[in-house]
Amino acid sequence: DDRLFCQSSGRFLARPPFVAPYCLLFDTTGYERAPVPWPERDHVLFFHGRLVKAAQPAFLKMLLDLLEEDAELTLVLYGMDSHKALQTIQSQARRRGVEGRVDFRGKFSLTRNSEGGITDPAWHRFVRDLRHAKLAPTSFPMASGCARFETYTAGVPCVNLAIRTDNRRWTSPDETLVDIPALYTPSATVTHLDDYKRMALRLLREQALAGKVIAEQLEVVQRLGSPRCFWQQILDAHQRWQGRVCKIGQGRAG
Repeated sequence: DDRLFCQSSGRFLARPPFVAPYCLLFDTTGYERAPVPWPERDHVLFFHGRLVKAAQPAFLKMLLDLLEEDAELTLVLYGMDSHKALQTIQSQARRRGVEGRVDFRGKFSLTRNSEGGITDPAWHRFVRDLRHAKLAPTSFPMASGCARFETYTAGVPCVNLAIRTDNRRWTSPDETLVDIPALYTPSATVTHLDDYKRMALRLLREQALAGKVIAEQLEVVQRLGSPRCFWQQILDAHQRWQGRVCKIGQGRAG
C-alpha cells in the first residue's frame, strides 16, 4: 500500500524506500534443468552480480558472519568489479580471518550467438557452480533483480530482507532501500537482520525447508517468466498512460 511519511525531521528518511512500477521479462534459457539434489550440492554461499552490492557494509558483514558461524562454508562470488568492491570484500575477509574461504571466480559474458545460445565457457562454469550451491542470499540495501531470478530458476534457495512500510519504520532507517516485492517468497522473506541470519543458517542446514523455498521460487519463475504476462503489463501501462494524456488534453480544451 502507498503510505505518506509525515514528520518534523527528515533525518531518518534521507534515503527512504520507494516504489517504482516497471516491467521485466526474465530469460530462463540455460537454467531449465531440474534442481540439483541436496546431497550433491556443495556447501557454498553464492553471490553473483555487481560486486559493489556484495561490498555494502551491512550485507558484507552478514556474509562474513555466516562464514564465521559455519566453519565448513565457502563464499563463491562471480561478477563485475567496480569501486574497489573486490578489494573491500577481500580485505574485510582477511580482517575476520576467513579469507581462505572467499573465492572470486571472475565474470562472464551473456552475449548470444545467432542461434540464441551463450557461448562463453565462463558462463557455463558459472551456471554449474550456481546450481550446486546451497544458498544465494539476496543483497541489501540494494537487492538484486535479474541475478535473483536466475538463482530462482537454477533451483537455489534465497533469503530476502523485505522493505518495510509499517508504522514502526517511520522513525528508523530501513536495511533494504531498493527491491522487487514480486520476487518475495512466503517462507524465506524476513524483515529483521537477526531473522535474516537465522533463515540463512536454516536454509544451509535443513533440506526440507530448502526444498519448500525452491518450490516457492519456481512458482515465481512461472509467473514472472511468462512473455504473455510481460506484454500484458506493457499494454496495461500504455493504456493507463493514454488515459492520463486524454484527461490532460480534455482539461486544456476546457
